[in-house]
Amino acid sequence: MVVSDEEVRIYEAALARKIKSLRDERGLKRSWVAERLGVHYNTLKNWELGLARPGTRELLALAKLYGVKPYDFYRDLDLEACGCGRVTTTSYDKAAYKMRAS
Repeated sequence: MVVSDEEVRIYEAALARKIKSLRDERGLKRSWVAERLGVHYNTLKNWELGLARPGTRELLALAKLYGVKPYDFYRDLDLEACGCGRVTTTSYDKAAYKMRAS
């Protein structure tokens, strides 16, 4: 199964929105979160803007900090509604791998 570039872009955009919304929902300042994660303020800002993506370690740290499961970053994503096809473990794994590889 091939993962389209569009599907990857949708996952990346969803991740960026979720990272920001979880921080906003908790009323946390970007500088405070960045300090707790051990990353630069601009790194977190870029994640929230979709200009960069956190690695697995950082994503797990964000999940712990925000009190969510790592898969919650993609929980509300509906790829069928956007015409990108059904979400399967395989498509998720390939999209996640492609995100890490870029």
